[in-house]
Amino acid sequence: MMAKEQKAKLPDPFEKTIDQGTATALVAALDRELTPGKGVFLNDCQVTDVPPYADSKDKAQRLWTLSENLVAEKLGSALQLA
Repeated sequence: MMAKEQKAKLPDPFEKTIDQGTATALVAALDRELTPGKGVFLNDCQVTDVPPYADSKDKAQRLWTLSENLVAEKLGSALQLA
């Protein structure tokens, strides 16, 4: 579960226009000054530090394991029907 302070920081999905929402993805795809293959974190079209909650190897592993388990459940039930 997310801590209360993390929940409070989640953005409202409707607080940006479509143009504002897509701008960062366009910068990531098209900005020639970003070094290819290096990897950077962008927020509102600006290179910034990765937030601490997104830089946890333990949380990444837990998410990966959960994802594998969820996919196995879905695939497992689909395979049993076939």
